[in-house]
Amino acid sequence: MLSALAKNPQVVISGHGHLFFEDLRDLLPYRGIEIANLLISIADHATSSGNAKFLQFRGTELVDIAVTLQHLRTPVRERGLDLFERLLSARVHEAR
Repeated sequence: MLSALAKNPQVVISGHGHLFFEDLRDLLPYRGIEIANLLISIADHATSSGNAKFLQFRGTELVDIAVTLQHLRTPVRERGLDLFERLLSARVHEAR
């Protein structure tokens, strides 16, 4: 399911994801790489579609997950850093 959402990130963005990110946290660390790939896909889609506010409104949750991913082993650690960099680029306040 996570990989299907990563291929269709607009589903998460259009669904507003109120509790979605909290539920993702519950899957860590076991699904770390899938979660990282999904969130990177969401961040890329939100930024390219002019929907960066989606990321900004969920900054606390996204930064928390990105930092948690960075505490896991390689290659998840690197993907967590990639996510964090995308959040910085999208001007997510909590990433500063």
